[in-house]
Amino acid sequence: LFPDTGFRLEKLLALIADHYRQQITYPMDKVTTDDNAFLKSYYADHAVYTFRPINPAQLDMGNFSRSDFSHIAPLSKNITLTSKKNFRAAGVYALPGQTFRVTRNDTSNLTVKIFVNTVRSGATHEWAADGYRRPKYLQSQKFAIAPGETIELTSPYGGPIQVDFGSNDLLVDLAFENIGEHPFWDGAEDDATFTQQLNDGHYDWAELVTPGFEVHSKLEKMLESLADARWGSAVALAAGASQYTHNYPHVLAGFQGPGVAVEAEIHDFASANGWTIDNLDLVKHMNADQGACGYGCSGNPYDAYWAFDPTGHGDVHELGHGLQGGMRFVGWVNHSMTNYYSYYTKSKYHLATGGAPECQSLPFESNFTILQ
Repeated sequence: LFPDTGFRLEKLLALIADHYRQQITYPMDKVTTDDNAFLKSYYADHAVYTFRPINPAQLDMGNFSRSDFSHIAPLSKNITLTSKKNFRAAGVYALPGQTFRVTRNDTSNLTVKIFVNTVRSGATHEWAADGYRRPKYLQSQKFAIAPGETIELTSPYGGPIQVDFGSNDLLVDLAFENIGEHPFWDGAEDDATFTQQLNDGHYDWAELVTPGFEVHSKLEKMLESLADARWGSAVALAAGASQYTHNYPHVLAGFQGPGVAVEAEIHDFASANGWTIDNLDLVKHMNADQGACGYGCSGNPYDAYWAFDPTGHGDVHELGHGLQGGMRFVGWVNHSMTNYYSYYTKSKYHLATGGAPECQSLPFESNFTILQ
């Protein structure tokens, strides 16, 4: 908008939102907060304009993140990713109010888009009592970038940068300028740096990624995940995510694909009935932050108030909602066909480690008898 001589109204709408954004203080309550203060903030949430070089940081971002990153020296970094639907973490951080540039150096015939944050708008509960504790639309729009193109983006909130892909298995080469490096783990080579960055606490978000599953987490929740004695390290947590959160639920759901083992009983049964084993080749995600509905909420990403746990009932339960499809016995409630993904994962963990499955003290023997 701003380099153009027209669009005066649109420019003013963006600028008044910038102005309101400087006055916001959290938390707010829909009843007790002054109506004008509440609605100015709500308007500013809806009028975030990112595709420009000047966009002041919001001074108070509530429980999403700090706003002062004066302790961070921005840097440049080249990232090479293999495309995988629907998106993957870039491993770099947009600093609030600071313009970052992205140049695409590959020539792949692929639609690539850049965006900031994975947080869903429903994770802001502005109508709950004292629930307006952060901006509403933390995830930015997605901005396409063509081979050879450079784009500039400025987020008033900042956050982990993500890359959206139109298809799979093509190399994408991106050069980022004026970004930060938050705690990010993508392999054993990141162990020392990841641990140091978590301990330094210079950012409020951390990410741990595997080929099929990525965790986007508030810093304190990532520390909680790593403190669990069953995992204890990023390597173990990532291996657990690959095996128990990605592999086993998709085995049980009857998929094949990268990182999904072949269970002969399932594949033979499908073959005997003339059924097709569908291919699963996309990345799934979890936001360890706030649930968009209840304490945890399904989707991709699914989000929750708890720290990520590869065998956690809530984690595999929410993932399972995306797998159950229309498979439900008549008269059985929704969760009756979701929780089996969690119990299957837990049973596999128990067989492999002897660890307690912690399966909610449910009557599994009588359930088994019903199924028989």
